[in-house]
Amino acid sequence: MATMSSDMVEVDDPEAGEKFLVHVDRTVNGVFAHNAWAQLKAAEISEAELEQVVQSEGLESDEQTHIFRKFLSMATNFSSANFNDRLNSVPKVVQSIADLLDAMRKEVQEYADFANQFQELVAMYGKLVIDTQHQMGLLLPHMSAAKDHLSVLADVFESNVNTLTATDQDDIKIAMNGLAKGMQQMINVSHTSGQESRQLNERITKLKTKVQKKRGTVHGRVSLSKALSYLGPLAGASIVARVVGTLVAMKEFGGAGMLVVAGFSLNPIVAIICGALLGGTLIITIASLVYRFWTRHQYKALAFLEKICSGLMELAQANMFFLDYLNKSEEAANTISVQLDQVQNSLTSERYRKQNAKVCKKALETLEQAVQMIETIRNINITRWLDPQSIPHFAIHSLVLPVTIS
Repeated sequence: MATMSSDMVEVDDPEAGEKFLVHVDRTVNGVFAHNAWAQLKAAEISEAELEQVVQSEGLESDEQTHIFRKFLSMATNFSSANFNDRLNSVPKVVQSIADLLDAMRKEVQEYADFANQFQELVAMYGKLVIDTQHQMGLLLPHMSAAKDHLSVLADVFESNVNTLTATDQDDIKIAMNGLAKGMQQMINVSHTSGQESRQLNERITKLKTKVQKKRGTVHGRVSLSKALSYLGPLAGASIVARVVGTLVAMKEFGGAGMLVVAGFSLNPIVAIICGALLGGTLIITIASLVYRFWTRHQYKALAFLEKICSGLMELAQANMFFLDYLNKSEEAANTISVQLDQVQNSLTSERYRKQNAKVCKKALETLEQAVQMIETIRNINITRWLDPQSIPHFAIHSLVLPVTIS
């Protein structure tokens, strides 16, 4: 808790300060009359209204909303309490502001964790695609050779001129074993990459669920902020804030630790006590400032979370397309392997010769599909995912309240 010092009030122009405070007094009275503030029982209405709005937005279990509501309730109750009660409430009001900022700082770290996790998932996707593209590229020469072998085999089986000799059969077996090995390599690459892609999808879904839950909470806070702007204490506060023209830079908010009114420079606690002497006007001004700062923070957070959600959905979609290509390439390679086994099992049978010719032609067609899948995978463009600018960042370096009230 801040303490009062002997030099806590500096007067640059005492006469100007006095005139200003007289003007403040008149203005405040006018504002009170205009907004029926004198008739408003803030201590009774604030807690009930705040609780009702919080419940309507489903934010009862949100810690930050609870702290924010507690601060607003204290501030409005403070403004309508007697002098002694206000004096006793000063440390609580100051602490409630510190608690709120601490909760917001923790949440900023949570947003940073979201961004880091998203960046990690993007890096995993990029590495997976690049590694798979490389492995598939190494298989292409084998696929080209396989097409030649299958074309020759189809011609051999289709011809009735000569019976296959033992040497011919051995050569065919060697060629088909090589083809089968190439297909197994393609199956292994597709299967392994597919497993990693599925694991990546699970992590994307898990993070997306967390972000969407937080987005729902922040969206509720934004709605809460809009609803609170129509409540008595805050509705009049903005008018008071503009007329009084105070400049706030409280130490708890990272500023100089002073509230300046005309020629007077006061530390935070003295400022709040001064608010008590001015009929609670300054405390409502401070409440309005914190309210606006908190509201701006929620809008920034909502925009950030929307961007993260959008990025996760795009990443999930890209990964699903990639997984689909891998599944199709694995299926094609497996089909070719089955077809090659079928030919090898009946290689010595002249009765199956025509059938084997048909199987080789089908295998050749399937091989063309497999090559197309390989080319599709190799042509996946991941440039945008490698760009650091594509990673959302929460654009707030420190929680510092703005020094002006607008």
